[in-house]
Amino acid sequence: MSSRERDMAIRYLNKGVSLKEKGLHAEALENFKKAEEHSWSASSPALLATVMQNLGELLQTVGDEDEAFDQYSHAVENLEKLVEVTPSFKEQLAITLSKYGSMLVDRGKKTEAKATYEKAIVLYRELRREFPRNVQIRSNMISTLNNLGGLLADMGQGDEAQWKFERALKMLDDKQCIAENYTQCLEKRAMVLANLANLFGEKGKIEQARETFEKVLNIYYSLLDQGHMTELYRSRVSLVLSRIAPLLVSLDRKEEALQSYTSLMQMYDELAKLEPKNADFNIKKALVLSSMGDLLERMHKGNEAISKYEEALAILTELKDELETEKYSSIIIPIYLNLGRMFVSQGRVTEGLEKMDYVCGLISLSSEEKDVQIIDLGYSCLMQVCEQLSEKVGYENPELFEKLLELHSMLSIFNITPEGILCKARIMEALGRAQLNSGKNEIAIGKLTEAIDLYTELTNTDDHSSEIAKLSDLIEANISCITDADELEIVSCEITEVIKEEDLEPETIADKGSIMDTQERLADLALDKGRYEQAFDLYLEIYSADKSREGLLKKAAVLLGTLEADMHLNRRSGSILKDMEFLIKGYTVLADLEPSNSEHRRNLAAIEKEMGKILLDTGHVEEARQSLVQALESYLLLMGMPGNKHHLKGMYAVLKELTALLPTIGDKERELKCQEQISKSYSLMCELDPQDVGLVEELATSLDHQASLLANLDRKTDAYDLLNQALDKYELLYQLESSYKHAEKAAVAMNNMGALLARMGKKEEAKKMLEDSLRIYNYLLDQEPDNTEHMVHAACTLDNMGTLFGNMDRLEDAKHMYQSALQMYIDVTGVNPDDTSCNEYAAVTMENLGAVLERMGRRDDAKWMYDNAKKLRMGEA
Repeated sequence: MSSRERDMAIRYLNKGVSLKEKGLHAEALENFKKAEEHSWSASSPALLATVMQNLGELLQTVGDEDEAFDQYSHAVENLEKLVEVTPSFKEQLAITLSKYGSMLVDRGKKTEAKATYEKAIVLYRELRREFPRNVQIRSNMISTLNNLGGLLADMGQGDEAQWKFERALKMLDDKQCIAENYTQCLEKRAMVLANLANLFGEKGKIEQARETFEKVLNIYYSLLDQGHMTELYRSRVSLVLSRIAPLLVSLDRKEEALQSYTSLMQMYDELAKLEPKNADFNIKKALVLSSMGDLLERMHKGNEAISKYEEALAILTELKDELETEKYSSIIIPIYLNLGRMFVSQGRVTEGLEKMDYVCGLISLSSEEKDVQIIDLGYSCLMQVCEQLSEKVGYENPELFEKLLELHSMLSIFNITPEGILCKARIMEALGRAQLNSGKNEIAIGKLTEAIDLYTELTNTDDHSSEIAKLSDLIEANISCITDADELEIVSCEITEVIKEEDLEPETIADKGSIMDTQERLADLALDKGRYEQAFDLYLEIYSADKSREGLLKKAAVLLGTLEADMHLNRRSGSILKDMEFLIKGYTVLADLEPSNSEHRRNLAAIEKEMGKILLDTGHVEEARQSLVQALESYLLLMGMPGNKHHLKGMYAVLKELTALLPTIGDKERELKCQEQISKSYSLMCELDPQDVGLVEELATSLDHQASLLANLDRKTDAYDLLNQALDKYELLYQLESSYKHAEKAAVAMNNMGALLARMGKKEEAKKMLEDSLRIYNYLLDQEPDNTEHMVHAACTLDNMGTLFGNMDRLEDAKHMYQSALQMYIDVTGVNPDDTSCNEYAAVTMENLGAVLERMGRRDDAKWMYDNAKKLRMGEA
């Protein structure tokens, strides 16, 4: 059976190979799959390997990557099962795993690929122990180690990757390389070394990277000397040289780098002779010449650098018709930019600017989708040229910088990047300075001001604060030349804004006194024109720079008072809320600057209170609450100042407004926070006037409500403490003024305390508190027998006592309490038959009574209670 399966597999394999060579891929694929089926049954690892190799190659040829992947996945699964029975398939499994790992890498499944490679390496180790002289197994293991090393490097696991590469290199020692495979061995060694060198480069180990690439280079030179595949190895030598040269530049070994570039040029010349029609070699030569130009410039060999750039351009000019426009532009533009810049540095300014003009035109023609890197390179080059011109004696002509602005405009049509903004700022600054030198001061100030504006547009403005400060000084020193008042105001305001935005330290500004005087003059001017915010900001800005000008704070306070008066007299045409926001901002600043001045805080509190009322009147409830809370905080600070008791009335008005707004908050935590502020405020007011009955009553009520909120948030201990405080205040209140009203509030607090104690498990204490509450209600009902409010509160307390007794398993007592509560609700309807407001409370009590009756085994009575509770809610009872 095995022999027949083998013969069938070979037959289909041969037929598939023949069809594949004829280009009949579909038919070949069908035969390879049949060959694979028979190979599995034939149990021949070598035959299966050949079939799978041909099948995989064909699938990749026809571009069916998914089927190829599935094919290898299926093969791995089958081979893993087969190896358990037939160990001779171990080598084929290792080969398949290695290939499958590479496919996983291509699909971005790096973790799975790593595990797959590692499985293959484990198998190769076992095979190496079994077949230590097998060259193919050793070669395959080296390839897998190399692939795993490359994957680990991509995954950021550099140390593990290095270990894999070094392990592979150890297996490639000369002693282990068999003579007949020496070339293959050297090629593998070069491949692994190149990967290791790349890893060293990524890790910043430049010297080790260079040394390792040198080893690769020596291998390829030795193969070249032996006459092996000349074109191939020259190409590889050129690739390695192209990696070594930049490393030498990074190591500042310029002469050696230059020699590497020269060797690279010679290698490209030799390759170009072998393939004269291959334009790629000439392109590479041009790029090398450009790199040599960059290096020579760094070596201060300007004329030689220019020569290399010109050689590169000559090569590229001949290739123009052979290259796509985009590719041609991307190569030639940087070279032209460097050449133009070099011409300027060598004093050939006209030629340099002509080159810059030409290259900016090239950029404009390159594509609709502009390459940001190329454009930024253009901006960078313009800045360097601008700097060169600024430093050259005799080149302060404004026309040169205007030309640079023109070139900048050509680039900025397509994209104005941060580099572009910085570039324009630099050119504007240089142009402004050149115009100052030419005596065109007023025009120059405009350019310098524009430069400042551009610097402030940058996200990294802090990096340019020194330039901004210097330009501000320059403008201030020449501002007297501006005769137009509006222009003076614009320029000075811009400087002020910059100083404010950049947070420039006063000591960094040379003519500080002059600047401050100018700003104060402008502030007064703004105030005269009714520009309150502008004037206020200027006054404060001047004061922050020079604290000795204390009179400015008085000016700022008078300004706010004037605005407030205009607002109340309807002299303002804008939004009153906007004016109030500014007043709040202004008084806050002044109160912070002069904390002992209670007038600022009083004005702030009054405006915040007024704004809260207006917001409330216009339906902005949440904003009104926030403004009133701010007002309350201001009043609290005001109360801490000596002699401010007379503000109690204003504070009380705020508290009443806030208390009314509490139900609108809709969030218990936020409501609690607001209630805490209210309680704190009433407590402070009571300390200032402890005999005021109204204030004590407000404090007690506030504490009671705060306790209720805490209880709802399940903070029982805190709620208990607050209720105790509330009861103390009710007791004080009753001492100050004997009144049924105060007694009723105390009874309500006691009822709440009893319910809370019950929730806390303190049943006896709860019982005592509820009984005390009920005694007060009985006393109140004796005095006012028809007071339905007392009846409802008493019924609620009876209901709470019923619930407490039920939890204590005192069912008879619970039943009695619930029945008493229901009788109280009936008495309410007796006094006012049309009052249905307590129907819901009565229904709850009936359900509670029903539950107790059910626990007592009186199910019919319980059902009657449940049914009537439902009818009561529906208005039928």
